[in-house]
Amino acid sequence: MKELLGTQPQATHSLNIYAPPYNPVTAENTPGVPLRTGTGVTNTYTRSSIAAVYRQIVSDLNDAIALFDNSTEQKSLWHPNKKAALLLLSRTYLYMCDWNKASVTATQLINLCPQGLYAMNRNITDPVVQKSNPEILHTWGIIAGTLVDNESEGVMSEVPKIYRVDGSLSTAAYGVSEDLMKMYSENDVRPLMFFKSSGGTTITAKWHPQYTSLGGYTFRLVEAYLNRAEAYAAMENTKGAMDDIETILAKRIDGDYTSLLPASTDPVAVRRFVLDQR
Repeated sequence: MKELLGTQPQATHSLNIYAPPYNPVTAENTPGVPLRTGTGVTNTYTRSSIAAVYRQIVSDLNDAIALFDNSTEQKSLWHPNKKAALLLLSRTYLYMCDWNKASVTATQLINLCPQGLYAMNRNITDPVVQKSNPEILHTWGIIAGTLVDNESEGVMSEVPKIYRVDGSLSTAAYGVSEDLMKMYSENDVRPLMFFKSSGGTTITAKWHPQYTSLGGYTFRLVEAYLNRAEAYAAMENTKGAMDDIETILAKRIDGDYTSLLPASTDPVAVRRFVLDQR
């Protein structure tokens, strides 16, 4: 996943842990997780089907979008909003293999954001996640709550600290795979923006001021382009898929990016390329 570092799935998180992925053929009869729409407490819960859980997620998101439409309040990026709800809905349709609705919903969001994508390749000294980045739809997650170096001075080190269960501090040791790093070309600015290297280990920088001046997690407009590209590729609309990916690369590559494009327009090759970019 070359592009979506720093994002975090929400709506289907528990379902994807405790049940198989959505399969349109079997979803009605495959147990998912208990579906609770009230606040009462019972001793036992029955697992609802995967299809029933997804229908509830889609219904809730559509209700949220309608309510946001009815609201005239303008909140900060720390508050959920219509654009974030549309992004989550397009992601949900993608999980459901409903390619048409995924692409239509992503297009609806993209049309609400005429400013387009952030030119990372022209702003490499600035944090990716900041108020002036028009891609940021919603941010959350106080990084100081889990990553601490010197609390008294509010200083972040090159390698973050994490809290152990016993309350002591330990250096985070999760490194970025070499396979992922090799996927970036030399003139791709995303590694500069997304990672830090210290002590011979490359780690994600989403906790670091280099990456964020807001929260550690975000919904970003770029995912709408990726969702639509993936849906287009699944429907064998290879031109639409590649147009969206080229729109992204034009803002991520410092110089010519055409040599990075797949040589074949075969639907399988295009879909693989889209998934690699994601």
